[in-house]
Amino acid sequence: TGTGRAGYFQINNAGNSEDAINVTTNGTGRAGDFSITNGASTADALYTYTAGTGNALYVNGKARIGTAGTPINAIVRAFVSNDVPLINAGAYVSRDFAVPNAVMGGTASISSETSIAGILIGSVRVSAAGIVTAYFYNMTGGGINPLTQNYYITVIQ
Repeated sequence: TGTGRAGYFQINNAGNSEDAINVTTNGTGRAGDFSITNGASTADALYTYTAGTGNALYVNGKARIGTAGTPINAIVRAFVSNDVPLINAGAYVSRDFAVPNAVMGGTASISSETSIAGILIGSVRVSAAGIVTAYFYNMTGGGINPLTQNYYITVIQ
């Protein structure tokens, strides 16, 4: 209690590449129940950091965000170059993007690296394992041939 750190727990594991903490269960209950309460503070309740090239936080299993959230198995991201062909006025074309590890039922989103004026990216979905399909609609009165560019794709599954 008081000011400063009410409780401070630190594990240093600088000497090897093994886990600093490893908690397992026999599958019938929780391996650990950790509660991090931050009171009225505006500081982060949980902060992870890595100075190396590994992940600061790695969850091997499902994660739930928020009390009303549903489990998330993975968030998969891809950076894919694609040449969307000429789209006639008022027409649309579909394009497939290879997104490794995307699974059917995932929620997909896409954004272009640069502006594509007059083009609306409509429906985006995981159409097959590892494939995201996006529909590009030309909202103008003339044909548009977008330049080849990169697209950022995210799939939450």
